[in-house]
Amino acid sequence: MTTKRILKKKQPKTTEKVERRVVDRGHLVFYLRVFDGENNRMHGHVADISTDGFMLASDKKLAENKQFHLKMLLPKEVSGRVELNLEAKSCWCKPDANPDFYISGYQFMDLDQQAVRLVKKLIEDFSIEKSLQLKDTKTPACNLTHTTGR
Repeated sequence: MTTKRILKKKQPKTTEKVERRVVDRGHLVFYLRVFDGENNRMHGHVADISTDGFMLASDKKLAENKQFHLKMLLPKEVSGRVELNLEAKSCWCKPDANPDFYISGYQFMDLDQQAVRLVKKLIEDFSIEKSLQLKDTKTPACNLTHTTGR
């Protein structure tokens, strides 16, 4: 009796990241400020957002796998609100391409339907992608006065 040896074909190693998001994110024309709801310290600025979560840019490394109570300041009154209080879990944090900053991913925890509608309205009204779809209009610039509070 002869035994056949089965050779497994080696799979090439890949360095490509696999995108696991189900919901598209909107890159906003405003850098929404986010504060820690417990001590009111600046947490960072929203870089992009979806109804599942957001990416935050900050000048310090933030804790991973931690739940935060956060306050997000809105660019103007949106759906009758000027801020959004929320619970979010930090999923990851890594250095940004700019070595002075870090980026981190957050997942919303238990957003109510009103907050989901508000996030959708933010994306609809203030996303770069949406503004680029408009014909015969200039691409809006970032409102830097909003980020500095002046």
